[in-house]
Amino acid sequence: MAAKHKIVGHIGDSSPLDYGGGVILKHRETGNYFLIYTPGLSDDDDDDADLAYYVVSLPSDYEDLKSRLDWVDFPAVLKSIGMSRSDFASQLANIRRARDNTAAMEYAELFNTVADYYGWSDLGADEQTASRKELERRFKGLPPS
Repeated sequence: MAAKHKIVGHIGDSSPLDYGGGVILKHRETGNYFLIYTPGLSDDDDDDADLAYYVVSLPSDYEDLKSRLDWVDFPAVLKSIGMSRSDFASQLANIRRARDNTAAMEYAELFNTVADYYGWSDLGADEQTASRKELERRFKGLPPS
C-alpha cells in the first residue's frame, strides 16, 4: 500500500532530529501540504529521549498565507532575525510567484520564522511527542506505526 503522503521538501538542519528542522509533505489525494517540525534534541536530552514535534497545515495559496498571518508583527519578527524590510519584501515577491512544491517550501520557511518568534502554538500546532524511531518514519513519509 502506498503512503498517503509524499515528501516534497525539508527545512532546517540536515539532521533535523538532532538539531531541528522539518519535512514538508503533500497529501497524495487532496494535494494539501503540511509541515512536521521538530526543534530536535535539547542539550539535556539523551539520544533515546522522546522528541517534541509540531504538525501544521500549510497555506493553499498566497491569499491564504496573508489571511493566516495577518496578526503577525512582521517588523518585530524581522528585527529579531536581523532581516531588513527590503530583503523581506524580496522574499515575499518570491513567495508570491512560487507555485506548488516551491510555494509549500517558502510557506514552511516563513512559518518557521514566525514560530521562532511566537511559538508553534500560535500557528495552530499543538506540541506532540514521539520516539526518535517514530519521527524517523514520519520524516521518511511513512505512516505512523
